[in-house]
Amino acid sequence: MVYALTYDLNKAGQDYPSLYSAIKSMGSWCLALQNLWFIDTFKSPLEIRQAIQNVTDSNDHIFVSEVTTSWSGYMNKEAIKWLQSRI
Repeated sequence: MVYALTYDLNKAGQDYPSLYSAIKSMGSWCLALQNLWFIDTFKSPLEIRQAIQNVTDSNDHIFVSEVTTSWSGYMNKEAIKWLQSRI
């Protein structure tokens, strides 16, 4: 399954290396926009969210949703190719 993961980190001085490492460890991934990742993984949305919560603060916001064949986006061409090859 391909999921869209987006987040708002609401405190200065976040540990981005740990966040990026957690995201990249879940499967094939693509950073499409500044805070929007696509992840191709067998994990559930809940498992993804929990993994991200382990490396973020309690006041941060996280959203995970399955990406279906019905989508539209204007982003870098590599992200579009990545997504099209998996959906």
